[in-house]
Amino acid sequence: MSIDPRLLDVAACDAAIDAFERRLAELPEARALEEATAARDAAVATETELADKRGRAERDAKRFDDEGATLDSKLTNVNRKLHDGSVTNPRELAALQAEQEMLGRKKGEVEDLQLELMMLLEDLEAQLARAAEERDAAAARFDVAAAAHSVVIGEIEAELGAERDTRAGVAAGIDSALLETYDKVRRRSGIGAAALNGDICSACHMKLTAPEVTEVEAAQTGRCPSCDVILVIVT
Repeated sequence: MSIDPRLLDVAACDAAIDAFERRLAELPEARALEEATAARDAAVATETELADKRGRAERDAKRFDDEGATLDSKLTNVNRKLHDGSVTNPRELAALQAEQEMLGRKKGEVEDLQLELMMLLEDLEAQLARAAEERDAAAARFDVAAAAHSVVIGEIEAELGAERDTRAGVAAGIDSALLETYDKVRRRSGIGAAALNGDICSACHMKLTAPEVTEVEAAQTGRCPSCDVILVIVT
């Protein structure tokens, strides 16, 4: 009893489906999209980190501005007392002079820190400007990669869907028991059925002996003695 030759059409569909699925798994566009995504995320992270640093520096600058204003107020009050004649006691005058010197030193320290922060903020602004440009460029590269990936995925999935529909249509007319055996063989070896061209198995290209060919011809689901696929006799 010969095996339904349409089984070879099912096998051809399965081979095509496997090829499409391998393409989906190994797409260069997917690798390019992954790299573009990583670059975009890294650029965003860099910009966020710099923005956080700028925020901290701005808060420090505000704190030092407030501290400087407080010191200015205290210095103004001490200077007024030193020069308006309201304090005449030598000890009190000495104490005011000492306070004036201390406040002056602290104000100098605060001004140094303010200058450092001003320079830091200028540098951070420049870094942020560059980071924004890099983020925009990375986002643009991501958009291009995502679009290319989407196009290729759409094309392959359309072909894959059509091949699956073809396979389902062919398989619908084949005996279910034969299909079940075919599926078991395919899961084990990767190929479920192949043509027997004369005495050659088209799956493993091994030559069958005359008795083996006779056995395949007589069997309901003849199998290759070498690779075990179901052999369909091609006349």
